[in-house]
Amino acid sequence: MYRVGLAFWKLAARLGVPLSLRIQIMHDDEADVYIATSTDLAGLVTEAPSLVELMFSVCNCSEMLIEHALHRPLKRTATVVWDGTVERTINFVTP
Repeated sequence: MYRVGLAFWKLAARLGVPLSLRIQIMHDDEADVYIATSTDLAGLVTEAPSLVELMFSVCNCSEMLIEHALHRPLKRTATVVWDGTVERTINFVTP
């Protein structure tokens, strides 16, 4: 696997090499939603009420963003591999 964001990741993707990317998952207690972002893939920000729905959304959004960056469809469909950890909880304090 070759990580999105590293040098030559687009070339690797065009050659059909499987890609990986790091996803940060947070929980917003006030809105009761999970939020996923990635520093590897610019523009990837999505939210969902459950972790299962979030993984589905991450998969769809990352595929669209990668296809947009490559200017062509992916040769492989995305597979989500997740260790089950949520990076941190967001607690908003309102005055």
